[in-house]
Amino acid sequence: MMSRAEKTAADRTGHGKLRLTLEWTHKRKNSHYISMIR
Repeated sequence: MMSRAEKTAADRTGHGKLRLTLEWTHKRKNSHYISMIR
């Protein structure tokens, strides 16, 4: 079993990666949407 500290660290890195991916796709969609409006 993983210790609580290990689990927290794993959750943190996993969540950080997920957030980066979400922000990146969000920015891409926004720029695509803006270029469509123009």
